[in-house]
Amino acid sequence: MYKFLKIIISNLFIVLVVLNQNAISKPLPPGSGAGDVPANILILLDSSASMNRKLSSGSGIDNPNDIVEDSAGNLIVGEGNLGFIKILTADNTVDPSFAPTTANPLGNRNFRGSAGDTCTLDGTNNSIVGSIRHLSLATSVLGVSGDVIYGTDQGSNPKIVGINTSGECIEVITNAELGNFRPLAMEVRTIGGEDHLFASGKVFQNGMRKRFYTKNLTTGNTSTCGSDYGGNLGNIIEKGFDLTVDNSGGFIYYTFQGHIYGYALTKTGDNYCPSDEDHDRYYRQGSSNTSHRKAEAIQVSPDSDSIMYVASSNKDVVQKVSLTGDSTLTSVTLAGRDSEAENTASAGALSAAEVNLKGPKALFVTSTKVWVSDNKATIQEFDENKFTVANIDTSWQAEYGGKKETRFEGAKRAIKAVASDSSLTAGANFGYGFWNAGVLGEGKGNINTVGKGYYCHVVDGCDYYRGWNGVHPEGRSQLFNSDSGISVGISKEGAAQIPEALDATSLQWGTDANAFAQLADEYFEQHKDALNLEGSEAEEADCQISYVIVIGDGEWTHGEQAVEKIRSLRQNLGVKTLVVAYGGGLNASGLRKFDAMALAGSCDDAGSPDCQARIDADTPQMLKTELASKIQQIIAEKLSFTAPSITATIQEGGSLYQAQFEYIQYGEWRGTISRQSVKGDGSLNTESSEENWNAAEKLKNRSNERNIWTTLPDNSYIGNWNNWTTDDKYLSDIESLFDLTGNSILDYHNTTSNCSSADDVEDGINDDIKGLINFVRGIDYFDYDGDCNIIEKRAHLLGDVYNSQLVEVGPPDANSNFTDVNQEAYWRAKNNYQSFVSANQSRQNVIYAGANDGMLHAFNSITGEEEWGFIPPFIASKLPTIINKAYDGKFAGDPGGTNPIFGVDGSPVVHDMYIQGLNADGAYEEGKSWRTILMIPYGRGGAGFSVLDVTNPIINGGQGPLHMYSVFNDHVNSKVLVADNTGQITEYQYTQATINIDNSEEAKIASENQNTADAADSDTCEDDNSCTQQDAIAACQTNAIASGSFRVNGTAACFTGSTFVFDIEVPSDGAGNVSQDDLVVTEIINGDKVKINFASASMVDGFLKVDFGAEKTFNVGTGDASTNQIVLQTSCSSVGTDPVGYDYSQLGETWSTPRIFRIPAQKGDANINDDKYVAVMGGGMGNTFVCSGSNVFLVNLEDLENPGSIFGAAINQGAINIIDTDTSDIANALPTTPVVITPDLTRGVPWRGAMVYFNDLEGKITKINLTNQTINNAELYDQTTLFKLNATVENGRYSYKSMDATIGRDTNNFWLFGGTGDFQRIGDRSNGMDNILYGVKDEDFPYFKHLNGVNIPGQLEGNFEEEAKKGADAANDIDDTNVCVDTTIDTTGGLCPGPNEQAWVIKLDPNAPKRFRKVSAPPTVYKGNVFYPIYEPPEGNKCNIGKAFICSADDECGTNNSSELGAVIAGEDCLFVSRGILSELTIFADTLYGNVAGPAEQEDTLFILSTNAGEVTTYRRSWRENY
Repeated sequence: MYKFLKIIISNLFIVLVVLNQNAISKPLPPGSGAGDVPANILILLDSSASMNRKLSSGSGIDNPNDIVEDSAGNLIVGEGNLGFIKILTADNTVDPSFAPTTANPLGNRNFRGSAGDTCTLDGTNNSIVGSIRHLSLATSVLGVSGDVIYGTDQGSNPKIVGINTSGECIEVITNAELGNFRPLAMEVRTIGGEDHLFASGKVFQNGMRKRFYTKNLTTGNTSTCGSDYGGNLGNIIEKGFDLTVDNSGGFIYYTFQGHIYGYALTKTGDNYCPSDEDHDRYYRQGSSNTSHRKAEAIQVSPDSDSIMYVASSNKDVVQKVSLTGDSTLTSVTLAGRDSEAENTASAGALSAAEVNLKGPKALFVTSTKVWVSDNKATIQEFDENKFTVANIDTSWQAEYGGKKETRFEGAKRAIKAVASDSSLTAGANFGYGFWNAGVLGEGKGNINTVGKGYYCHVVDGCDYYRGWNGVHPEGRSQLFNSDSGISVGISKEGAAQIPEALDATSLQWGTDANAFAQLADEYFEQHKDALNLEGSEAEEADCQISYVIVIGDGEWTHGEQAVEKIRSLRQNLGVKTLVVAYGGGLNASGLRKFDAMALAGSCDDAGSPDCQARIDADTPQMLKTELASKIQQIIAEKLSFTAPSITATIQEGGSLYQAQFEYIQYGEWRGTISRQSVKGDGSLNTESSEENWNAAEKLKNRSNERNIWTTLPDNSYIGNWNNWTTDDKYLSDIESLFDLTGNSILDYHNTTSNCSSADDVEDGINDDIKGLINFVRGIDYFDYDGDCNIIEKRAHLLGDVYNSQLVEVGPPDANSNFTDVNQEAYWRAKNNYQSFVSANQSRQNVIYAGANDGMLHAFNSITGEEEWGFIPPFIASKLPTIINKAYDGKFAGDPGGTNPIFGVDGSPVVHDMYIQGLNADGAYEEGKSWRTILMIPYGRGGAGFSVLDVTNPIINGGQGPLHMYSVFNDHVNSKVLVADNTGQITEYQYTQATINIDNSEEAKIASENQNTADAADSDTCEDDNSCTQQDAIAACQTNAIASGSFRVNGTAACFTGSTFVFDIEVPSDGAGNVSQDDLVVTEIINGDKVKINFASASMVDGFLKVDFGAEKTFNVGTGDASTNQIVLQTSCSSVGTDPVGYDYSQLGETWSTPRIFRIPAQKGDANINDDKYVAVMGGGMGNTFVCSGSNVFLVNLEDLENPGSIFGAAINQGAINIIDTDTSDIANALPTTPVVITPDLTRGVPWRGAMVYFNDLEGKITKINLTNQTINNAELYDQTTLFKLNATVENGRYSYKSMDATIGRDTNNFWLFGGTGDFQRIGDRSNGMDNILYGVKDEDFPYFKHLNGVNIPGQLEGNFEEEAKKGADAANDIDDTNVCVDTTIDTTGGLCPGPNEQAWVIKLDPNAPKRFRKVSAPPTVYKGNVFYPIYEPPEGNKCNIGKAFICSADDECGTNNSSELGAVIAGEDCLFVSRGILSELTIFADTLYGNVAGPAEQEDTLFILSTNAGEVTTYRRSWRENY
């Protein structure tokens, strides 16, 4: 039985934010305490020219997946989806002449191939590379003179491409030649004077096939080695990461799960193949001198078969080992440590233990060199002859490469990450501005050019702000150009607007502290009333917190004057200022100036508890971490939050499950789940009995070890389901998960910390990695109780269950009594579901709950004991964010603390499916069987989900739950991550949709030139205008001046021309031309964003070439020319992964709860056997990423070759897009759960599949056809706008809450019900607010029909967006009295909609004065009535607590019948419940159950009320509850 138990703490946001060593990284439920007023945060970013310095001093590369050294000593690097590049080792520069083409004979930097390339060995071929992974070097290739570099392309057209050292195609080994497999590993090895290429991989053809390919490059003979491989070798080929072959052709070695497996080779003719499927050698990873560290990459020395080099990503080392037997080896020596810092020492002067490596991932070994690439985009050179015990400390020679990213790009990325985190933005309103020096936007100038950069940098007196242009918060500062300005006023929409504003920000010369000080001081003074500041007349000023965050990378001028303004801002208006020293380039003098500003911005007296030190952030990652940490600390110090929030959900058997949590100010919130039995009359059985339990108490008192597990690529959980431990066996793999998305482990405990004498404390993060693992298990590592015993159990172990529903799973009992062959019940009966039921009739009932301690918990529903806890791998990567060093001993009694986070915050769903499942070993079965599958979205924990097999929910006899796959959209790092059933994680990179002129290839050359000149000038040259090297390259160059190509020959810090080139892919036609529709270009002109039409744009050799039709300039130097503030934004359809089946690039935070059903393969498909199980869910909350969230995802739950891929991706080019209309200014998203109608829920419908309805954030109700129906010319995936609510930012009709549905008794029509309100700002009282309750009928149900005079075409058709917008614009709407009846004042039924009217509406604010009411939870339909939870903010002072109401309406008429619920207070139109906020309502025995989170004096938060039940004879539950 599967019963959905409704959680009531749903989407609860809005929190007062203050900063005083208190932290919270997620908001408290709105209405739950006094002070629900969002903080004001204004971010002011340094936009001076120095911000264009690269974060590394190297040549700048991306993602060096593999490397080879050519015969000339230069490096060829595989840059993933960018192809091949060449680094000239003589001067550590990227060779710009590499990969010449007809279009660009001077070179393209990268070899990316072309569809009709002319290759030396095989003529015209498709050499386009999608994702280069492995490289290898051949020097003896038949028909070729010189080196050939082979690379595996793991993109959508898998193959192996060979090029020469000039970047020209030599040959393409096609997918067909390989044997149709995707090449996962490859090496070229010289054996007996001949070069042999070895490759292996997998292909799904009637099951997973593991194949091998070898080619004797010297003779040209090839072999596929006979057949598909099974056994141990087959498993290794499928999952192995790297391979290497010895010099005699005796053995091939693979890495798998960090270990090394060896297989004997046999020579047949000219080729070598594996002799059998069992391994002949095996070397287990470990940390002793007789083992190797966990292997990421391996290579046998070219000089000895017994010497092997190992790169260990987990341990951040490169190791040399000696193979002494078939299972024994000895560690010779190793080098490396975990650090993102550059290696800058002289050759031979860096000891092995000081070589900074960050996740080394590739090796290339010659007789004289050892090359290693790593995740900080560097390549390290070692002297192979010195890689010995005696000489290892002189072996390191040089570092090459380094990330391309500039300080400015990194800062923008960090700020976007913060602005997109709903756990941060929900409690604060954000604004954004930028600053450098100058007020004219015309460059540096000189001391005599008043208003230009140098003048304002040196002379005090430039006027920066000058008031506001527009109606705040819309508009901008009056002074707004490339020098300075505030482009985003502080508001609830500010965070969403920041990314676009960042992309439009350009750089100029100079660093005047007056700029940011004036911007902050005058902005807050002008808008103090609107922002509720001290000294204003706002009633809520006493609970308003406001901050400025200033980010700078260099020493500023006029610091003393700026200090006075910042101090005055704090003293007069209560606005504090935080100061961030960014980029690591500040000298001692500059840091002292930052210290003085930080003091002035936070306190009056040094040493005061209020004082905030400057924040140091050398890297973008540190900037992201520090910004998030400080914003987390801006919390409600005066917040009154006491009453726990409780879910009130009734099990059909008569049990009330309550999930509640206790707010902890400095740590993980304390959650619990309890069970109480319910009597037949709906009252609670409060007597103590074994049936009533408290899971938190059970967990606290547990004596045996907990079963906590995750999926690790090298260590299976199967057997004990307890691999989340600090054992050496698991430690490095868990550490890899922590590092996966770039969240840093901080050094919390060390020899100078509060608990320096505690057990196992040491400097560095090794102890903190183990401590974090143990904390999740329940150990008090962060010293909550202040006794410095950091190995004892915490007082409370269960985290809060916040937004997650509970689901109970017992013996399978889905319906197999079909009445129609279209039903899933028929599919069950057809495939012997009853045997599955019989075999599992004694299966234990288990309660599943997602909690923000990072786990999906499984509790025994009878005893309340925890059976196990699963940590999704991509939630594990978020766990480092709980660490806040500021909490170490900072509170009374010297306790510590952590940041609470959103972890597993989504709602699990469960479905019995007939699929190829996993066997007891975790491998996929050959045939199908019945399985119970659980899918858990992460909710506010992130943009992802995990799928488990819970057929065996209890760990017993070697059986238990199994991980099938997990998917995550890491939008900050622009990649989709997929973890398969073994825990192996695959990355799919994509390109973000926005780029500006600063990112052009011309800008990169100009910036490199400027950085070189800047390094040659003295650090103080700006003070006396003696920057001679920079001034020498200040004059702008054109392509003509730069010998035809500034990209290749430019020597200036400024480029002017009409044509710019960008490293970005956008859709183009067959000739490479890009249309105005696919590329939107805007420019800031006179402070306003203006769309401009470019003359032409085309894709040439993998680059976007844009002719703007007029000269534009990029200037990063000291000249007078001003950079044009140009932004290029591609359409959302161009942001995607290769392959498209994993294009989750537009998936937002997965707030939407999935629904599982079987979908037909195509329109009119009569074959039920090829239907597939899919999960449908909304795109979630996209936050700041404009392409995220406004879509519907169909997750294919059956594709074993591509686990977790998108169903219908080829037809829809990814997800099903829901158009973001131009008529609403709300950035669209689908955070809601769909209403899904299947034949099992509506008997007699003549189709298979599902009809799906979504209400989206901007107020459209969209109907999607996911059936095989054939009437009305409907196609699978067709959509139409059924109705719209005319939502705008002004009227606040946001649809955060899902709809409910039913079929009415009187009309027999299908009705949808919903309500609106900005739940993220539930206390908002904007004057234009106009929220509603509504009922809408679908007169065409159960069929799909195109409405509004528009047949919306498929997404691959060019006019999809245009036609979809037309359809949405023409749809019936809530304000049209011809189709919608306003029943606001109807209490008798006299205004019931007629047969020609489609909807009814109740306005929540019909009369003056406004009460600013909004829905606080989804509606619940029951026996002819719809029940809506309503919240009304407090009158007057927003710091107080509002009121909770229930409004009841007739489902078909919209008649207000709230009075039937009880005594309605005079003057009210709905039933008053209590002060606070009301949850979603649950019904049992004609009784409503809900919960109110509210004021301190309210102890009993459970609300129970008899319903006004009606229509008993025609009663039918709502679809949401039936589902």
